[in-house]
Amino acid sequence: MLERLALHPRKMIQLDELEQYIVHDSYEQFAHQILELQQKHILKPVIASGQTNQTPPLFYKYRIEKSKWQQMKQIEIEQLQLQLHSALSLDDYYRLPLEQLKKDKPWIEKINHFIKHTSFPLTPASAPERSQMLVGDEKWIQYRGGQSLLERLGIYEKLAIQVSREPLWMAVNRYSLFQETQYHLIVENKATYEGLLPVLEHTCFSSLIYGGGYGIVGSLRSFESQLPLEGVKSIFYYFGDLDFTGIAIWHTLIKQRSIRIATSFYKEILKKEGKLIPTEQLRNEEAITAFLQFFDEREQQQIENLLQRRYYLSQENLTSNQLQRIWLHMSEELKGGL
Repeated sequence: MLERLALHPRKMIQLDELEQYIVHDSYEQFAHQILELQQKHILKPVIASGQTNQTPPLFYKYRIEKSKWQQMKQIEIEQLQLQLHSALSLDDYYRLPLEQLKKDKPWIEKINHFIKHTSFPLTPASAPERSQMLVGDEKWIQYRGGQSLLERLGIYEKLAIQVSREPLWMAVNRYSLFQETQYHLIVENKATYEGLLPVLEHTCFSSLIYGGGYGIVGSLRSFESQLPLEGVKSIFYYFGDLDFTGIAIWHTLIKQRSIRIATSFYKEILKKEGKLIPTEQLRNEEAITAFLQFFDEREQQQIENLLQRRYYLSQENLTSNQLQRIWLHMSEELKGGL
C-alpha cells in the first residue's frame, strides 16, 4: 500500500482515492489506517478540504509526503544491512518496492544465519541440496524464487550450485528450420500455447515455446541443446499476462538474451476489461519502464493507467481464434521484412 502511494502520479490524493488503495472492512478500520499514516508523516491533511461527518472524522484531501516514504525505506534497508554478513548486499532493494524486502526478509535471515555459522561451501551441490541446506526447503531455489533472491544478494555464484537444466517445452515448425533468420515465440500460459499450436506450421516461426511462468528462466537455457541451429540468427518474442509478474518474467529473461515484446498480442488485449491484480504481485519499476519502450505514447499511457489501478489483463482474454489471427498477421508482417 505504501508503495502504491509513493507511485501515485500527483502530490495530492482525494479521500475516495485512498479507499481504493487501503484494504479495509469498515470505516473505522479505514480511518485508523489513515490516522496511522498521518502519525508517520506519510499523509498530511489539507485542512481547507473539510472533514467527513463520521467518527473519527477524516479530511477529504491529503498531501502524500513521498520524501518521507523514501527516507523510511532507506532506514529499513540500512538497519537490516547492519545485521547481515558482509557478503550479503541489499543494494538492489533501493530500486525495488519496499514490499519486496519485507517479502524476502524471512529468507534473508535464514541465509544470513547459515553463512554466519557455516561460511560459504567449498564442495559443489545440486540446487535442491543447497536449497535444503540454506532454508530447509529443497524446492526453494529452483521453483520458489530462491535463485532470483540469491542473485539480488550477490551470492548465487559463491554457493557452488550445480546447475541442472530443466527441459524446454517447445513445438517446432519443420518448414521454417532452413531460414537464415529464425523466429521463436514464448508464451506464458499453457492455454495460449495450445491455442496457437494448430497454426504454427502456417507461420514463419521456427518454434512455439511454453514458458510456464518463471519456469522459463531456467528452461530457456536448454534451447540450444534441444534445437541446435548453427549459422542462423535467432529472434525471440515474448507474450505474457499484462501484469506485474508477466512483465517481470520477461525482464528476467532479457538478462540471458535479447527478447522482443510481441506487441500485436498486447495491443489486442488492451481492448479488453481488466481485473484486480492479486495482492502478492509486486511492481518492478525497472521492468515496467523497459517493457513500455515497445509501445507508442498512447499505448504506454493506457498500460500505465491499467497498472496504476492495479488491474491486469491475462492471455486468456483472447480466444484461440483471436490468438491465431494475430499470430498469422504478425507472421505475414515479419515475412514482408525478410
